Amino acid sequence: MILSPILKVLGFLFGLVLLGLLSTVVTMQVLTWGRTVVVPNLVGKDMVTAISLAEQAGLHVKVRGEAQDPLVGKDQVARQDPPEGTRVKEGQSIGVFVNRDRKDLGVPTVEGETLRKAEVVLRQQGLRVGEVSRVHSEKAGKEVVLVQHPPPHTLLGRGEKVDLLVSLGPRPVWLRMPEVVGKRLEEAVWQMELLGLEAARPRGAGESWVVIEQKPKAGQPVMQGGSVELTASPKKPAAPVPPAVAPREGSESRAKPPGPPPARPVIPSPQTRTEEGEEP
Repeated sequence: MILSPILKVLGFLFGLVLLGLLSTVVTMQVLTWGRTVVVPNLVGKDMVTAISLAEQAGLHVKVRGEAQDPLVGKDQVARQDPPEGTRVKEGQSIGVFVNRDRKDLGVPTVEGETLRKAEVVLRQQGLRVGEVSRVHSEKAGKEVVLVQHPPPHTLLGRGEKVDLLVSLGPRPVWLRMPEVVGKRLEEAVWQMELLGLEAARPRGAGESWVVIEQKPKAGQPVMQGGSVELTASPKKPAAPVPPAVAPREGSESRAKPPGPPPARPVIPSPQTRTEEGEEP
């Protein structure tokens, strides 16, 4: 009979402890349920390093297959999914593809590189540049590779070709050259800059100099971003003299009438002499 109250007290205390433990577990699960972490970069790392980096971020590593990338060493991570910088829930796995040494050659990634660099990278891998097509692009600069075929990591035999689509840069904009002859040099240069043209200021030219010649001439097409040649002078060129106006038909001439013709000079006739020397 005496032990019964004691057992009740012990049972009550045990229940409180168990309830506290359950509350702690539930609280930890609630706190970690929405916690996210940033996926680290595992590409180019060996498996030991990749696993260590993933564990430090609260993630796991799972090998999903093999890949071929000449820019990554043997038995290193060639690709990962999800990529670096992605936010995922803590405890998830990162799928990795390990780089293996095979007889076939893997196509390297050359998209985003210049055509010259792409040729070097493919040649180092034992591949060649195939057909090169070009299109205008508003997002990529001139001679930058937009698309490659076959895509990266495709296995090809040595000496096979990779076709490339290369950017021509943004589509050019053509303008009509304005008239700047007769304007102050500073005003003409400012107008060219507003149009997106490059106008070189002549050496030694002052602010008050005036444009006397321009190339291209007014009205001719010029590509935006192109250059304009301006010739300036410290004085404004003289205004052209207007041509003489011909008299209208039927109008009377105000010129004085011509005078009489000049008299012809009198030339004396030859004279003959007699024997006595007298004139006849």
